[in-house]
Amino acid sequence: MSIGVIAVIATFEVIHWQRRHSELAFQAELILRRSVAVATEVRSSLRTVPRLKTEPCSPEDLKALRLLVERSAFIVEIGRTKDNRILCDSDGIVPNGGILGPADRITSRGTKVWLRVPLRGDWRLVVSAAEANDVVIFTRPTAADDLFRSLGDAVAAVVPPRLATAYASSKHSDQLTGAAYTPVVDRWFEQNIHQCRDGFDLCVVVSEPAQMGFSRLSLGEKLALLCGGALLGRIAQGFIGTWLTSRRTLYRRLKRAIDRNQITVHYQPLVRLDDRVVVGFETLARWPLPNGDHVSPDVFIPLAERTGLLPALTEFVIDRALCDMSGLLSERPDLYVSINIAVQSLLSEELLTVLKLYCDAYGVERSRIVLEITERETGDVKLIGDAVGRLRAAGFRIFLDDFGAGYSSLAYLATLPIDTIKLDKLFSNSVGTSLVGSLVLDEILHMMSTLNLSVVFEGIETEEQATALGAIAPGAMGQGWLFGRPVPIGDLPTSPSV
Repeated sequence: MSIGVIAVIATFEVIHWQRRHSELAFQAELILRRSVAVATEVRSSLRTVPRLKTEPCSPEDLKALRLLVERSAFIVEIGRTKDNRILCDSDGIVPNGGILGPADRITSRGTKVWLRVPLRGDWRLVVSAAEANDVVIFTRPTAADDLFRSLGDAVAAVVPPRLATAYASSKHSDQLTGAAYTPVVDRWFEQNIHQCRDGFDLCVVVSEPAQMGFSRLSLGEKLALLCGGALLGRIAQGFIGTWLTSRRTLYRRLKRAIDRNQITVHYQPLVRLDDRVVVGFETLARWPLPNGDHVSPDVFIPLAERTGLLPALTEFVIDRALCDMSGLLSERPDLYVSINIAVQSLLSEELLTVLKLYCDAYGVERSRIVLEITERETGDVKLIGDAVGRLRAAGFRIFLDDFGAGYSSLAYLATLPIDTIKLDKLFSNSVGTSLVGSLVLDEILHMMSTLNLSVVFEGIETEEQATALGAIAPGAMGQGWLFGRPVPIGDLPTSPSV
């Protein structure tokens, strides 16, 4: 085999290994986030149930348990226990007491964990369980199945930290066991990744059996690569340079940025124009580059939608926003935090689950969360209306963003059960300067009053604009550089007014 061919294959293998390592690390982070979310919900319920003032297993107690299950994203059953027997669960009294049996492991907090147990009422349904303080919580072991299925040839498990280190340091594993995926493997691993989260007795291990990247090519691709290797002596630099450049596509960079938590979240205040009191903060995703520049959200958010990265990006923003703002929201009961939701995410069944999950994890009331939907995106208005209805029924508030700048303002108004509209900045810019714009604005405000909808004016940059808008729309809210630019959580003003 010529030196050129060997060089081509060697270069290909290095690049393939690096690319696959990045992909698996990204998947491990997603699985870890989901696992922490499940653990947080279980931990919260294990603390909540013992504090209930109901008599254990009484009708009132069973009703309270059912309510906790209904409000949970991952919990399928909650029961009361005594001496390792289940006395009752949210479905009723357990005849003769169900025996839990020996736990698979006990966490550092003393919680007993069973990875796979049959659920009462349907013994064909296998669930996971955790028990402490005479309370047992049953969760879906398939909570992260969608993430496990996306691993391809790789295998993964959620394990205690003491096992994660052993798996990560070993090139050979005899058994990799997890609640949602239980493979038994006996082969040499090419990739070994483990990620843990402080404060939780769990880690995620992802491993992949060795398989040369070259062997994954089709016959035609192999022949082309080998023939090209004969000429490598003269064109190697150009070939490798082109390959490396292709790896640094915007998609790869965005995936890597999400994987490495390089996406940041900024917050811009919304104020009540009458008294300039801050009533909320809009969450805005930012993608900073090492050279100090930023990739515009108008670029990377549509890219995330097209390439399947939007679910991970949306969950990251929700997680970060609720984590950052939970303290401020608890101090200021009049505040809310708004999060932009693309129509693609809105129509996803997972959005409501993710929102409930992080609200419960950070102790944030759902009514304090506003979801901003841009009407510049077209879509099936009926499906969008149904999705909005489910979110409002769950307690979340809905704003229609950029009203007046899109395709279907009136159609959305007539169909969607929204709480507030955000008027595009063109209306803020036209106040006092354009007769036509002022007339249109008057009609819109009259319509909003008739529909009992609140109004937010976007893009307010001058005091004159704020004063004029406040005069024609009493009780309206405003947003713009006059009141504050988007900043990280640590740079938010401490004063309740601007």
